[in-house]
Amino acid sequence: MSNQTWEADKAHSEAGFTISHLGIAEMSGFFKDFEIKIETKTEDFSDATIEATILTDSLDTRIHDRDHHLKGADFFNVEQFPKATIISKKIINIGHGNYSLEADVTIKNITKTISMDLFYHGKAENPMSQKTTAGFSLSGSVNRKDFSIGPEIPNLLLSEMVAIQFNGEFIV
Repeated sequence: MSNQTWEADKAHSEAGFTISHLGIAEMSGFFKDFEIKIETKTEDFSDATIEATILTDSLDTRIHDRDHHLKGADFFNVEQFPKATIISKKIINIGHGNYSLEADVTIKNITKTISMDLFYHGKAENPMSQKTTAGFSLSGSVNRKDFSIGPEIPNLLLSEMVAIQFNGEFIV
C-alpha cells in the first residue's frame, strides 16, 4: 500500500477537554477549529503518524464570559499563542483496534511528551460521499500547570489534570 493521508471530516469530528471544578463536577469544552491528519502505509494503521493543530481562539465552553477568561493571559493567551499541536512520536498496536500513542503536545510554546490511547473503530464507505471513511478516538490527559495554563489557579478550584479527547471520521 502506498502512503495515504487521512484528514478529519470536520462535520463528523470533534476536539474537546474536560476538567474537574471544585472537585465535585466535570466541566467540558471543545475547540471549533482544528485540523487532524493521519498518515499511514498499512491497512491497520499500525505505522500511523498523527498531527493535530488546534486554534486556541476557537475554544467554546458554551459560556461567553468563561470563554473570554480562558482565552486570556491567565489561561491560553490566544493572542500570543494562537495554536496548540499534538504530533505523534511512536505508536504501538496493542490489538483489537487499540493503540498506545506517544506524542509531543505543545501549548503556549511548551512541549511535553505524553501517552495517549488511540482506538481505531474501523472503515466504512460513506453512502453520501462515496468515500472510504475511517473512525478514530484519541484520548489522554495533560497537567495544565505543565503548560502554564492557569498556574495561579488553586487545584481546589480546578484540577491540575485535564482530559483531552478527539473523536472523528477521517477521509483519504
